[in-house]
Amino acid sequence: MTRVALLTAGFGDGHGKVAQALEEAFAAVTSVEVHTFDFYRGASETMADFSEWVYEWTTRYTPVVYGASYRLTAEFGPDHPFWRLLSGNSSKHILKQLQDYNPDIILQLFPDHSLRKLPFDRSDRPFIGAVLTDFSVHGRWFHRNIDAYYIPHLLLREGVERFASQEADVITTGIPLRKQFDLAYGEESEGTDSALPVQAYILVATGGRGLFPELKETIYYLREHWPQSDVYVLCGRNVLMRREVRQLGRKDNAIHALPYLENVAEWYKRAEFAIVKSGGITVAECLACHCPMVLYKPQPGQEADNAQFVESLGAAKRVNDLSQLADAVLEIREPGVLEKMRVACDYAAVYRSAEAVVKHALSRA
Repeated sequence: MTRVALLTAGFGDGHGKVAQALEEAFAAVTSVEVHTFDFYRGASETMADFSEWVYEWTTRYTPVVYGASYRLTAEFGPDHPFWRLLSGNSSKHILKQLQDYNPDIILQLFPDHSLRKLPFDRSDRPFIGAVLTDFSVHGRWFHRNIDAYYIPHLLLREGVERFASQEADVITTGIPLRKQFDLAYGEESEGTDSALPVQAYILVATGGRGLFPELKETIYYLREHWPQSDVYVLCGRNVLMRREVRQLGRKDNAIHALPYLENVAEWYKRAEFAIVKSGGITVAECLACHCPMVLYKPQPGQEADNAQFVESLGAAKRVNDLSQLADAVLEIREPGVLEKMRVACDYAAVYRSAEAVVKHALSRA
């Protein structure tokens, strides 16, 4: 029996989705046991709650501060003392959990340096891989004990190799996505939502937390400049947002509120385009679904890097205010623009990424 440890953290929903994708892929392999560990909750539930609150508060209310700290530390190398400081609270506890579990494979889905010192004999230590979850290269992902880096796109390879040790493999797998995103474009997954609209629509995705700046104004702009299409808003777990969007829908029956959806791939595939936050997993999901993106107000940090990356490939338009949103909507109404963006999505997408990570990791265990 091969034991696999997935190391994640509760900062947003993205890392959990990647863990779910890898769990699905490992489940298709016989004689494999998978357990997911949280870097911080094993050390202290209180500290984990506080750290997650600080992350959500800074990214929501002081994004410039978060972005500045991200940029300041981006070039810190694998041996920088700042990384040891950040992992100091979690390191002892996660290492004890791993020692008790005794895995053959460890996959990091969150950047952390707790594994820079291992409680295993070097001759019999587990294989360690890092699965990068953004189209961004940041120094926090890298330490000397990582044997392989699984990266989202070939164009990131050069940046990754600046930090990775010479012995480490650097493999372009894409970001692992759930099975529903591995189906061919136009192919429906099992359990397709029968409530999917027949008419043309634009999708506004606010993330699992249901956070989106100037949502009401965005909806009004879409209805004004793209009146032939309905607007569906994925409100995540934000009950208040869902209620507010429903109120808008009472005045305009082309506006619809949706709750958090597990089977979101079909919604992306059928949308004319989506207005989304530029998290790494969300961007990768849209690419896999050939869904053109308008990236609204990317936050400084990895979101800004994600937005810049996919815009450079022609799969998205990045906008920073309502005026730019109106311009982008008018631009993509021009004949052929959306189709070119769909082609760019297909070109940039990497499919069956979870399977690729699993196959390589098992070959190295």
